[in-house]
Amino acid sequence: MTRFGKGRLGHFDLLRWISSKHGFGHFILLLDGEYSFSSEVQERMNVDELIKKTEISQAGIFVDSIICPTFKSALAQTLQMPGISGLPNNCVLLEFDPENPGEIEEVEQGVRLTANSLFNVLVLRSTGYRFGYRSSIDVWVTEDDLKNAPMMLLLAYIIVGNPEWKSAEIRLFACSDASDAEQEADRLSTLMKEGRLPISMHNVTSVSYSSQKVLEQKVAQQSSETDLVIAGLAAADLDSDKLGQILRSYEKANDVLFVHAIEEISID
Repeated sequence: MTRFGKGRLGHFDLLRWISSKHGFGHFILLLDGEYSFSSEVQERMNVDELIKKTEISQAGIFVDSIICPTFKSALAQTLQMPGISGLPNNCVLLEFDPENPGEIEEVEQGVRLTANSLFNVLVLRSTGYRFGYRSSIDVWVTEDDLKNAPMMLLLAYIIVGNPEWKSAEIRLFACSDASDAEQEADRLSTLMKEGRLPISMHNVTSVSYSSQKVLEQKVAQQSSETDLVIAGLAAADLDSDKLGQILRSYEKANDVLFVHAIEEISID
């Protein structure tokens, strides 16, 4: 759900890439304010423009709109909508621009409400980079968000399955505390052998870090030129009063997709 359907289309692109190979997407455009017939007419004009873009891209996306005085109320209504494919919805994609600090608070509310409603949560931090050359995806997994790792990798594989990403390479960075690096490497290796993380060790880099500051430096060194970085949101992050700060982390990276998985993902 977004109010930036015309001016910012990074999340629209991301949704259509995912939907082209994996089910259907429901893109909802929010218009702030009280409902009126004139506002509905205006909103329909915006929706028609997005529908044309959907038809051109041939993505499995249904475009709709909602008129509501607050973002939180609009999201609450959206979470109650039935799935357009006949199956229940299970995931919500939110988006914000780090250059507009006022958007962070809404996204924080949205993340907590969505997760508490037992939906998987994706948050795209958009930039003017617009996914660059679409040739690289870096997945950064820490010991705190191993639960999110299968979904993070699944999304990476779904995205590179789209023709626009056909030459993209996926790299996995397995991050662990310096004092626990060997144990964490063993745990990650076990997950791979069980098929729960479908990536070869050839594309995996072990990263040892002693603080969040050091981790930020590692991401800057490895992923500053990457077209999309995928990072996890741990359960503790959602309850933290630093959630907004966490969503602004990895500031040297370009577009970043944060993932919080509610359901267990099994990839064979």
